[in-house]
Amino acid sequence: MTLCVARGYSRGQDTGLIHSSQVHTGAVNCVECHPSMPNLIATCGADGEVNILNIDKPGTPDLYKPSNTSKHAGSEVLCCAWNRKATLPWILCSCSNTGTTVVWDLKQKKEVVSFQDPANRARCSSVAWNPEVSTQLDRKSVV
Repeated sequence: MTLCVARGYSRGQDTGLIHSSQVHTGAVNCVECHPSMPNLIATCGADGEVNILNIDKPGTPDLYKPSNTSKHAGSEVLCCAWNRKATLPWILCSCSNTGTTVVWDLKQKKEVVSFQDPANRARCSSVAWNPEVSTQLDRKSVV
């Protein structure tokens, strides 16, 4: 995936591309904008990577990894979701085609918890945080 940051249109004129860079080596499966910090974007892809982009400085966006290690290595990360609770804005969740779900603490730059289908049958197709209970997830699986 190539990240492209462009200026908007002004009176019908395209004001141009600001920045372009490669952030995934394969297909991108999910792009999730942060619900309260519009400069943060999470992406996940077929290369097994989860990336956090900070586009505060559009000409030179910063790329972060949620951790130095990943439970998703060797798998395809299919979806990710920011925690919507205002008191937990640094928490991100991601799921892979092997059924592995990882909750990341971006503040501490580490994995908080991970779990997976013990039979390795469930391929996670989406994930969402429970709006009533900020520490609960809802995963949709394709078996």
